[in-house]
Amino acid sequence: MTRTPVLVVTAAIVGGALFVVGFLEYVASFEAITVDGWSVFPTVVLELVVESVFFAVGVFLALRFFAPIRSDFEWRRVVIRGLIASVAGAIAIAVGMTIAGFIGSVGPGLHPFGYAFTPVLEISPFANWAYQTAQTAVRPFLENIPLVVLACVFLKLWLAAHPTTVETKDGASLSA
Repeated sequence: MTRTPVLVVTAAIVGGALFVVGFLEYVASFEAITVDGWSVFPTVVLELVVESVFFAVGVFLALRFFAPIRSDFEWRRVVIRGLIASVAGAIAIAVGMTIAGFIGSVGPGLHPFGYAFTPVLEISPFANWAYQTAQTAVRPFLENIPLVVLACVFLKLWLAAHPTTVETKDGASLSA
């Protein structure tokens, strides 16, 4: 089995755990079910899904390209790479939220239904969104450091228990 499916499963578990914890926090907080007659539940669930997916993608990219974990690493290196993966998850959330905030801040301009469509970037909503993005990215980073580091420890243990062998052109086998 190659490393990529194992990393996908690891990132999916981290993202799923992030979603479940966020959902349970929302349910346990007894926040208002409606705001001005509109249910906020779908919005909260959508934000949790997007946040979880972006964080999991950041963790996957970090563990695959920037901070790969091998079975022969010492524990200090595994923990440091777990921290790097958590930072990458937070950066992925910040990038995704910034793109969404930028798209949401573009207004139709002066003539929304007229002959000319001149998009206008409204700075105030974008600045508010950027501030919210910073908060949204820092919170999962700090909350999920133990989860990501634990996932990296389990990944190291799994890789040690399931060594892969690769055959060379000469017919010799190498442990990867």
